[in-house]
Amino acid sequence: LVSADKHWTYLAVVVFGRTLTFLNLFPTGFKSHLKGNLRSNPFFYTVRDCTGKKDDNNTIVSFIEDGDIGKYNRANRSIHHMVENFGAFLIGTVLVGDVFPKSVFVLVCIFSLGRVLHQVGYTTKYGGHAAGFLLSIILANSMMEGFCLLVFLGGVGA
Repeated sequence: LVSADKHWTYLAVVVFGRTLTFLNLFPTGFKSHLKGNLRSNPFFYTVRDCTGKKDDNNTIVSFIEDGDIGKYNRANRSIHHMVENFGAFLIGTVLVGDVFPKSVFVLVCIFSLGRVLHQVGYTTKYGGHAAGFLLSIILANSMMEGFCLLVFLGGVGA
């Protein structure tokens, strides 16, 4: 890896992963005042009349929260959440797999379990996805980036 400067590719995964984390967390501050399932909405819309005038009641259009449709909406939000966050994990799986294959296998298992818990938990209530988030994003994703950083640091002799 070092002779071909490929350790820089591993650092690129770390930079990419941290960028994805920032991009996903930055907008959440703008909806921090919202509570419960309403926070699962990735977008909010306002109601306007046929002239384009905004509804004076400060009405927003959001996901249906109740029943099977609410569960469906939150389960699909879980998929969107995964797509928003797993880019560096995917790249890391390929690169780190060449250096730490057994560790990558374990991380993929942890990530996968976490994503299942996230999606199923989200259908129960807002906040039910927390254990899956911790396993997949906080633990597995961060560890994958950590392995990439270790390969880079080894490549520069640190």
